[in-house]
Amino acid sequence: MRRWITIVSFISFFTHAQQPGLKTLYYVNEFDFISGHPTPQSEIRYKSHIRAEYDALNRLISKTNLNRKSIVITKVSYTYETDTNDPIQKQDYEGEDRLVRKTLFGLRGNAPKYISYVYGVDSLETWKDDIFTIIDYNEYEKPYFYHFLDVNAVGYANATLEYNDQGWLTRQVWKRLPDGKEIRLWTYDFDPQTELTRILEYDSSKTLVMDIRLNQDSLEAVYNPIIPVDSGFVNHTMISVELQDSINYGFITWRWVAGVPDVDSVHVFKMPDSLFERRTYYEYDLQLDNYLTDGGIYDIEFTGESAFEFEIIKVVIRHVMYDITPPTISIGTKPAINKPEFFFTTDEPLSTGYVEWIPFPSHSHQDSIHRIAMTNAELKLGTKQFITLDNQTPLLDSAEYTLQLTAYDRARNSSFFQAEELILYDISPPLVYMYYPLSNTYVNHLEVQVEASEVLASGQIILTDLSGIRDTLSPHVYQLPKKELQLGLHKALLDDALPLMDTTTYSFKFIGIDPASNISDPAIREPIYYDISPP
Repeated sequence: MRRWITIVSFISFFTHAQQPGLKTLYYVNEFDFISGHPTPQSEIRYKSHIRAEYDALNRLISKTNLNRKSIVITKVSYTYETDTNDPIQKQDYEGEDRLVRKTLFGLRGNAPKYISYVYGVDSLETWKDDIFTIIDYNEYEKPYFYHFLDVNAVGYANATLEYNDQGWLTRQVWKRLPDGKEIRLWTYDFDPQTELTRILEYDSSKTLVMDIRLNQDSLEAVYNPIIPVDSGFVNHTMISVELQDSINYGFITWRWVAGVPDVDSVHVFKMPDSLFERRTYYEYDLQLDNYLTDGGIYDIEFTGESAFEFEIIKVVIRHVMYDITPPTISIGTKPAINKPEFFFTTDEPLSTGYVEWIPFPSHSHQDSIHRIAMTNAELKLGTKQFITLDNQTPLLDSAEYTLQLTAYDRARNSSFFQAEELILYDISPPLVYMYYPLSNTYVNHLEVQVEASEVLASGQIILTDLSGIRDTLSPHVYQLPKKELQLGLHKALLDDALPLMDTTTYSFKFIGIDPASNISDPAIREPIYYDISPP
């Protein structure tokens, strides 16, 4: 290598010492170039020639071979350390710009890694100025062969790289010379869906020493968050995350983006050593509850450095709502029902909930607690409309119940509400009786005597013209007043209430509806001959 430096310096100094600044010189052939005899540009027209360019320090920076039409055949470029003649690299091109070979001088490129693998880190200083590396490139300008050489141009190692038909690197092998022993082996598997390359590295004993996935920017994929999820809701700062590789350090940042304003805006959690290993961590509490704002929406960012000293791809869980306020709910129904229906209200969407029908102890009717989970569709019906749950279990007839609702919002905050009144579940219709008048009787006044087996919510006495043509106002309906809905025999005088037609035959019908809306079978008396005219 020092001989190469001397030759370049000799040419640069003796040929161009008198020419300050950047220079371009022309030579007819290689001999003239080496001996330092340039030719005027006017004399090389339509001739094959060499074009040499020099920097301000008279260092050769490019050498180009051109044909008689001045088309570039080959080209070599050189770079140096700043203000010295020490070379950094030499690049060989076919034509103007297709790279075919690169030469690196000293401990550059992969040479330091190879030496440290085989000879130890302490050997790097010894090898510093006495090595160079030649890299050959394929037609796609991808490196496929590395020659590691010492100062005497004796190879001490080489490396081969293999590619698939799409041009993706698939395999790399480093060998020691002269015995040809494999020192390092890498395999590369590119996933077009994730755009990540999985890299497996094996040492000289074929033992796996590295298993990583990198993106095109050489950032490693490490974090795979499990919870929270994008646009999720939480009432805590616990996280579950899979580490697909060990890390040197890491940070979890809660960054406010929307919702109720957070004065501090950014909350950074430095991951402890207990979270450094490659495995899955479940429900680890970051203990940031005292710092976040209820109702704030945050992006949760995972960053850090992997155990192999790669910067980790930043993973972001977006728009997580931090919510520690329980929902406001209510539930209710009618005092008596003949089907298990109710209404409920909520001030925010719910994630889960269940309704409980709790029987009130009694001697005559015993039942167990009915707990019914609400479906997602039912949870969205939080308005004052009566619903019956799809999964409702049968209640006990004539039993009394307490109605309760337990619900959770999307952040798993829970609320409980109990209806204040006992609820009678009744599916048996009332029994009603009409004692007067009797069927096939004549009457000249409208006295009706009725009774029901239970207190009624409403009752009707309906008088209908059996002929269907005489009384055009038929049917006549009498609504029992509240006092006549109670238990016991009741006498109703309807002469003033119902304008019946004299000498008309009627049907008398009594119907009762109990508080649970069960409708009785009618009590009917007919025919009843209504006659108020004297003979």
